[in-house]
Amino acid sequence: MSKFAKAVKMSFEEWSASIDEGFNQLKVLRERSGMSQSQFADYFHIPKATIQNWEQGRRACPEYLLDLIEYKLLNEHLIKGFDDFMKQLNNKNNGSG
Repeated sequence: MSKFAKAVKMSFEEWSASIDEGFNQLKVLRERSGMSQSQFADYFHIPKATIQNWEQGRRACPEYLLDLIEYKLLNEHLIKGFDDFMKQLNNKNNGSG
């Protein structure tokens, strides 16, 4: 199983930690959102070829843009597992978890 296939199946907490371990952040964000490259490109108004180049390492996605993409996906609850992770976090912070 590829590391990207593993990333899609891991918990949000595990996924969040994996970003710092050399995963292609853009690809993992896209996969966790459940979007194809075409859907992701359309959603963010970025050419599909640009998404492909970033994911395949031919070009680097600017760090600020990765941050903005992640922020938008998280705030629009488009990353799978995010809502469950936030419930767990809130329960721990409220002393009920």
